Formats: sequence, structure tokens, C-alpha cells
Amino acid sequence: MTKRSESISETLISSSENAEYFRLFLAGSMLRIPQTGVFLQRGFQKWTDLIYTFALLRLNGEWILVNTGFPDDVTSIRNRFAANIHSEAVLEREGQWKTLAQLETVGIKPHEIAHVILGCLGPYSTGHIQSFPNAKIYLGRTEWIDFHAPSPGAPVPQRDFILPRDTHRWLLYDVADRVYLLEDEDVIVPGLKVFRAGGHHHGSLGLIIHGKDQTYCYSDTFFTYRSITENIPPGWIHSVDDFYRARQRAIRENYHIIPAFDREVFTRHPAGIIIED
Repeated sequence: MTKRSESISETLISSSENAEYFRLFLAGSMLRIPQTGVFLQRGFQKWTDLIYTFALLRLNGEWILVNTGFPDDVTSIRNRFAANIHSEAVLEREGQWKTLAQLETVGIKPHEIAHVILGCLGPYSTGHIQSFPNAKIYLGRTEWIDFHAPSPGAPVPQRDFILPRDTHRWLLYDVADRVYLLEDEDVIVPGLKVFRAGGHHHGSLGLIIHGKDQTYCYSDTFFTYRSITENIPPGWIHSVDDFYRARQRAIRENYHIIPAFDREVFTRHPAGIIIED
């Protein structure tokens, strides 16, 4: 768990490959959560909604999954959300929202996924990480270190919640040879690189995806479109300074932001399709 991706090199950094396919899928929904969790210090005693997504990409003929959705059984996750957030914060996950079922609707089988990228560690990103037998698995080095050795005084994460014990052991021992820790600005494949965006998690990644006419940024750092347009950090946040830096980068580089938790994504991009050749 200490190596970097073999695909990262100076030749890749100079690549200008474009994504052939980019689509978001709905992984779960919470229709009633405290608004201050989504918009920092705004909407006290008000409610809002939030969704969870994962993304499917194709670059240079390879299929890439960004986050893997919730596990098939979300009972314990639903109970923890209700206990830790609010009793009315109920996680909804319809059967047709299950990860493998949704991939099947677009004709993708688990063995066809070549790369799995975890934007952060959480039950919505790691739920199906063991389902892709041929995939290289990537996550940020900062996120991995924070999971095992949080900074002095920082809260100890609910490890078995964000990364179940069997999955943790599987990553450490069973598939360690195909797990890669990402550094800031690493390129995974031509046309796709990451930076440590931070914000929501200290190690949250921003994925920069090159399209033909637009460069996209998909990240849990940006909960909603309002995060960008109104400069509002999420309430569930590790560092507001990280958020502000990531937002300034997005504006400076003219990224088209694809927020991870905003239902409006599916209005702006019907069926979640962002790029389709």
C-alpha cells in the first residue's frame, strides 16, 4: 500500500487525451437532512436534500469507475446516518440504484472495469470495491494516512463504517499488489488526473477529466452547484481553507464542476450523461 501507479509518468502528464464517456449514477438519496450539513452556517432549523453519486468513465478504451456506491445491504448504514445526523435523515436506496445493476443497464460487467478510484473513504464510495476483479484501485495517500493515523487531537474515524473490516483486510493483504496511493497532481490515465482538493475530507480528491470542448472536475469537495456560484463550503467539512483553494482553482482553470451530491446534476445532464461519443 505504499507504491504509486505505474501509469504515472512525465509522458502521461503531457497527454491531451479526451474522455470518450462520462456518466453519473444515483447511488442513494436523503430527502430530509439539516441544511447546515450541506451549507456551512446557513439554514439553521431548516431542511434540504442530498444525493450520492458514482461515476463511470471511458478513456483510451478503458472503463473507469469513480467510487463504487453503497453495499447491497444498507440497513446498518441507514441506522448510523439516522443516529449520527438526525432521526429524519433517512437514506433511501432503491433496488435499481445498486451499483452492479446500474452498470449492467449500460452493458458493463464487473471484469471490464480497469480502474477504480476512491474520491474519499466512505460507505458511499467503498461499498462495492471488492466487485471488480481486474481493476487497479486508487485512493489518495493523504486519505489513507488519515484513516490509519489521524492528526493528534483529530477525531478517530468510525473505521468499520467508512471501510468495513473485511474490505480493509482485503485491501491490505489480498489485493495489495493492485492498490495505488495517489499524490497531488498524479495522472492515472491520459486525460484523467487528480489533485488533493480537501474540504469535506482532508484527503478528498478532485478528478480532472478532459473532454473535447470542456475540462470537468468531479469531487465531493463540492456538494452542490451553489458551492461554486455562492462560495458556500459544505457544513460537513474538514477544512474551509481547502474548499476555498479548490474553488479558486476551479474558477481559475475554468473547470466545469460536477458536484457529487447535487440532484440538479441529473437536470443539467439528463440520465447523468455528461460525455457520450
